[in-house]
Amino acid sequence: MNLHAMPQARQQLLAAGLAALAGTCLVATLGLPLSSMIQKQKQEIARAEADLAKWEGIIASREAMESVSASLNSDASAHSSIFQASSESQATSGLLSLVRKALQDAGADVKSLQPLQTHTSDGFQEVGVRVTAMASHDQFQDAITRLNAARPSLFVSGAQVQLSSSSRRQAGRPTAPILQIRLDVGAYANVQERQP
Repeated sequence: MNLHAMPQARQQLLAAGLAALAGTCLVATLGLPLSSMIQKQKQEIARAEADLAKWEGIIASREAMESVSASLNSDASAHSSIFQASSESQATSGLLSLVRKALQDAGADVKSLQPLQTHTSDGFQEVGVRVTAMASHDQFQDAITRLNAARPSLFVSGAQVQLSSSSRRQAGRPTAPILQIRLDVGAYANVQERQP
C-alpha cells in the first residue's frame, strides 16, 4: 500500500485513525494497572476502617468495664451498674433484650444473639451474650456508644470485626463498607434467688 499515492484527505483520516488507536492503546496500558491499584487502595482503606472500629470499640468498652468494676468495689448492692435479678436466666434475658435494643437503635442488622456461660466474680454473677450483626462503621460506633451508656452497665469482653463478604453498601454512602461484627457483651448481676 503506497500511502503517498492516496489523496491527502484519506491520508489525514488514516493518520487520525492511527493516532486514536495509539491513544486508546496508551490509555488501556496505563489505565488498567492504575484502576487495579486504586481498587486495592480502596480495599485497604476499608480494612483499616474495620480495624479502627474494632479497636475503638474495645478501648471504649474496656474503660466502661473498669468504671463498672471500680463502682462494684465501692458499693455494689446499691449501684445501678448491675442487674438486680431473681435468677441467672432473668439477668441473661434482660441482657439479651438490652443488647438487641442498643444495636437495633444504632441501625445495625442483628443476625443472632446467644447467651454465654455465667461466671461468678467477687460474689456477683457475670452474665454474657454473643451478638452477631451487620453494620456500617458509623452504625458500629453508635452501637458501641449505646452499649457503653447503657444502665445497668455493659462491657464488651471480646470483639471480632471484619468486612462483610457481601457487596451491600450503606444507602447514601456507596463507598462505606458493611462490617460483620461479633461481640461478646457482658454485665454484672446481683442474683437474689427467691426462697420457696
